[in-house]
Amino acid sequence: NNIQTIEYEMIDVGIDVEGYKKRNLLHILPAPNVMNHPKGPVDGFFDIMANDILAGLSPPFRIVARLVPEIRTQMQIEANTNIERKLHSQFHDFPGGLFLCPYRVDNIEPETHGKWLFDIFCSHDAAFFAPKSGRGIAFNIR
Repeated sequence: NNIQTIEYEMIDVGIDVEGYKKRNLLHILPAPNVMNHPKGPVDGFFDIMANDILAGLSPPFRIVARLVPEIRTQMQIEANTNIERKLHSQFHDFPGGLFLCPYRVDNIEPETHGKWLFDIFCSHDAAFFAPKSGRGIAFNIR
């Protein structure tokens, strides 16, 4: 949530944050929690995307974001799953855009972990698992 922390983490793995920012190729924005949006999480997500994040962007663009910051409770999982389904069904409305949704799967409640992962796979084209060990794997789901 802290922009400076995100920048430090990017620099730490070798990303030229200042260079990309100077060329207007990197924008780090605060991400509001859609769980608190007056229109509800799903409509709130699309409201924020249209009016705050995508406003003024021209393709190609890449967005790395998750607007449901915690995926622990049943309500958070349901909101996240519904947002993911609707976003994937409307990808044609975002030509030239790519969305990366980072998740910490170790934070998911064990009782709902399997169903949540299945639902996420159903609304994504690919999945990357990047453990700290560095021995990750990628799946083409479609």
